[in-house]
Amino acid sequence: MTVAAADPTATPGRTAMANQTKEDIENKITWATGNYGLIYFIRPVAQYCEAQTPILKFFSDKYNWRNTAL
Repeated sequence: MTVAAADPTATPGRTAMANQTKEDIENKITWATGNYGLIYFIRPVAQYCEAQTPILKFFSDKYNWRNTAL
């Protein structure tokens, strides 16, 4: 493997590499569904928790991760 293949500098190569990376991430997250989980501790009055909650909801909805609130 050459350096150019490992780290392309031309736009088409960088686009292809970005698409492959995105696909790899999507596949890994899909595989992890049911095998792994996220634990999210929240303090309802904390602004950081309020900001993070919709992001985690989007993630769980997009990848069909079960959301269980205790």
